[in-house]
Amino acid sequence: MAGKLQIQESFQKVYDLEVFKREILNSVFTSEKAKLFREENYIDESNQLTASEKKAIGKVVHYGNLELDDYNTLKLYEITLQPKVRIEQSKVGIQQYVRKMLIAGEGVLVNFINPDNLKTWRLTLVASDTVLTDKGISVKKLNPKRYTFIVGQSEKCKTISDRFADLEKASRIVLYPSENEKGAISLVNIFSVETLSKTFFDEYTLHYNRFVESIEKSNYRKSVFNIDYPVKANKKEIDAANKPIRDFVKKLLGRIVFLYFVQKKGWLGASDLEYKDGDPDFIFKLFMSSGANETFYELWLKNLFFDTLNKGGIERPNDIFVMPDKDKTEVKIPFLNGGLFDKEDFDNKLLTFTPTLFHS
Repeated sequence: MAGKLQIQESFQKVYDLEVFKREILNSVFTSEKAKLFREENYIDESNQLTASEKKAIGKVVHYGNLELDDYNTLKLYEITLQPKVRIEQSKVGIQQYVRKMLIAGEGVLVNFINPDNLKTWRLTLVASDTVLTDKGISVKKLNPKRYTFIVGQSEKCKTISDRFADLEKASRIVLYPSENEKGAISLVNIFSVETLSKTFFDEYTLHYNRFVESIEKSNYRKSVFNIDYPVKANKKEIDAANKPIRDFVKKLLGRIVFLYFVQKKGWLGASDLEYKDGDPDFIFKLFMSSGANETFYELWLKNLFFDTLNKGGIERPNDIFVMPDKDKTEVKIPFLNGGLFDKEDFDNKLLTFTPTLFHS
């Protein structure tokens, strides 16, 4: 078994179909769970593209099939996009082509690649199934945009690696979830945006509760938030009194989540004002170079929030931000208008947090 870290390392490599087959498919879909990966002669289906599809798609190769434990077939495709088509976009022509590959009860796993940038690629599951409706039997198909992972050298690939590690340990792998498939893992669930959203919400809730609890148990509850519990206060009264703390934490985590979104865009730690080479690990590097200690929020996150992202023009010429490393490296961070980083009452107060709240 490859294990989660090995799978993550494989997903973070520059795209290579043979590596993907060897290190991901042949590792996860073993004979104990799904029938062995059956390699076909590589079939070039590019001649089936319509004129409108050719505007987005350059080449289509059907390179194999997987027979799942529920007897559904998972077709394996590599689709090379036209050079100017961005991987993270979902073009109408691409969707149309992928959908017409399917018949009921089948799935298609597609590697979308751009020939000019093999450092980032997209792994998409599209599936169809028959469903019984009041009008009879109909076919339902998944929306390709909602069942997609962006992977490659510039991505963390943590979520997809966690999910494929679960697949690797599964006793049975099926296409659609079913009450009759006890103990089986469904590929639809693995790729589902609803499942991903639940994972994000669970992790967010965990961090939120940790921050709230740390403030409630600290001296900051009184000194900063001016909260003093009534004598013999019950849980309802304590919860009501702690509302300012909860509101502060919601705002703080909202700002941090947005930072990760901006980081993913490549807008943090760029070398010039074109913002094409931002650091995908900027937040972590800022944390580590600042000393990874309890002053990270007070000295560096607040600096980033209120004196950097919230300032531009003559207040911060050329979008300069000085890193806390020994070389005092200058990088570019844009001014973001919109109010998210406007100071509020408690943002002017001195607050420190244990570093494990930011990285554990």
